[in-house]
Amino acid sequence: MRRLVFHCVAVAALLFSASARAQRAADLLTSGTHVRVTPRNAARFDGTLQHLTMDTLEVAVSKGAVLVRYPTAQLERLEVSDGRDRARSAFIGSLAGAGTFAILGALTTSQQAGGDSLAG
Repeated sequence: MRRLVFHCVAVAALLFSASARAQRAADLLTSGTHVRVTPRNAARFDGTLQHLTMDTLEVAVSKGAVLVRYPTAQLERLEVSDGRDRARSAFIGSLAGAGTFAILGALTTSQQAGGDSLAG
């Protein structure tokens, strides 16, 4: 039973380890990056980052038709899209789940195989 718990913890640790995205923030904030902006006292909107300085954020909205400028002091939140493909992520997640259940099933079956047999 201890081996089963150990294997479950090991698989979970490998599957759910998070990357340090905050360390890559400077690489992500380049011109052309898709962002979601939440200003204070205004509605949230999506756009493409055009320019970012310490005091000003410029975002192209509506496929570049409108350029919006905000002082960074008036921003509540700035979210950066890392461009993940949802279908690919779902596929990888399903493979990870299937692999986890296959490993757990094999471990459970191998532990039960050493038990009593019904064949006389």
